[in-house]
Amino acid sequence: MLVRRANLIQQLLRCKNSVLKEVCLACGFSVKSKKEDQVMSIVHGLEIVRKFPRKVNLLAIDMGLKNFSYCIFHGVDITGQKQPVLRTDSWKKYDLHNVFGKHYVPLYGDRDSLMETKRYLSYLSYSVLEDIILKPQFTPHIVVIETQRTRSNSLSATLPNVLLNYTLENMIYSTLYTLQRNNAWLNGMIIAPMTANKMVHFWLKRFLTDNISSSKTKSIRSELFFDWLDNDEGRTPFVHDLKLVENFRSMSNIQKSRQISSALNLAPKDNKIDDLVDSLLYGLTIYKNLQSSHELLKYIEQGKCIETYVAQTTAQHVDLIKNSLSSANINTKKNGSDKSRK
Repeated sequence: MLVRRANLIQQLLRCKNSVLKEVCLACGFSVKSKKEDQVMSIVHGLEIVRKFPRKVNLLAIDMGLKNFSYCIFHGVDITGQKQPVLRTDSWKKYDLHNVFGKHYVPLYGDRDSLMETKRYLSYLSYSVLEDIILKPQFTPHIVVIETQRTRSNSLSATLPNVLLNYTLENMIYSTLYTLQRNNAWLNGMIIAPMTANKMVHFWLKRFLTDNISSSKTKSIRSELFFDWLDNDEGRTPFVHDLKLVENFRSMSNIQKSRQISSALNLAPKDNKIDDLVDSLLYGLTIYKNLQSSHELLKYIEQGKCIETYVAQTTAQHVDLIKNSLSSANINTKKNGSDKSRK
């Protein structure tokens, strides 16, 4: 960082707390209540960002045993000069039982025993690491993994499938940490947990005038994806190699989902792409965080106004989402919300 740490801190302390919160939200840094803590969150975040090369490999995972989705971005330019490329061979959806579980050999023959259940999840965890996270010819600089909730839909109890997904997620962390301890070449890899709420807040909720339900945000996320996919105005955070039919834009969302499923060689009955879209959005969230951080460093090093940076970053983000929100009759704020989501 060209700016000395002390000078950076003083420059940030001159900003309003609301401006600092918007900086943290744009860059993916932790939002704090006290101004001094907010400043240090930005300082520490920028120190991490500056360690990355200009081009980074990203892997984003939407967790689930039966609906495990991941999206890989190769050589993403964090300066934003070139958009990340969504490639059909790097965007997958798996049923882990079918893909990896069929090769599992029980130790004692009884697949349903407690011992075998634990061993089977360990096997799936290692398979995900070996075949996806650490696949040959690809080493990610950042892996973002959806954090599983232990409660959903206001239920007071944890559902069995939710508990299994939660357990698998933590097994992946444990296995990867063990590998990092024993393999120095993995030490530079950052594993970034992210809740669905944080991802949705980054893309949508902080810009909305009203609260919207989880089911509504899910449909808007799909609308966002479809709008970006077939956008001739250059208003999209990525480019892709998907082969779209000529009338794609006029299709219903169900028809569009079927087209995407077909392009990805998914089974005809498997035309639900919510998990795929979310894995893409997790990856794009990290990309936009890095891009915003790089832009912030430029502003700071050139002595430019940070409030201007916030206004510009907000305007660019709203431009990406306004079409989809307008179609859903949802209004946006002129400025991003200063509320945080963890």
